[in-house]
Amino acid sequence: MTARKTLQPKSRTSLLFSVVMAFCFFAFICYSVCTNQYPIEILYVICINSIISILLYAKDKYAALRGKWRISEKILHLFSLFGGWPGAVLAQLLFNHKTAKPSFRKTFWLTVWASCVFIACSFTSQTTYFLNGLIYDVEHTLIVLN
Repeated sequence: MTARKTLQPKSRTSLLFSVVMAFCFFAFICYSVCTNQYPIEILYVICINSIISILLYAKDKYAALRGKWRISEKILHLFSLFGGWPGAVLAQLLFNHKTAKPSFRKTFWLTVWASCVFIACSFTSQTTYFLNGLIYDVEHTLIVLN
């Protein structure tokens, strides 16, 4: 019989650094929106996905404590990838959840970097044109559906 390996959560210092990084990211996006360098809809997506991420982490922590059905890590990573990672970082700190499993942490930080690279690339003229076109198409589709 093998002993179960216990996982140690990341230190509070590294988690607080993550929160500072998320705050700086959010402040940068807000600044970019306020100076008309970035569409406000992207800020909405980041805020909504962050809130959803917090709620998903809370639900998963609650389920973990009670031995109930858990939320798939793929879902948590998906919301992180699409801009919800600041909320996920906050939830990890608040609930001390998903802070110890190395494979989860590695994938999580890959989604953070992918999200940040997307944001950085979106400041190029071609990507800005693409984003504005995408936003227009979504708005037009919503108007047609109503």
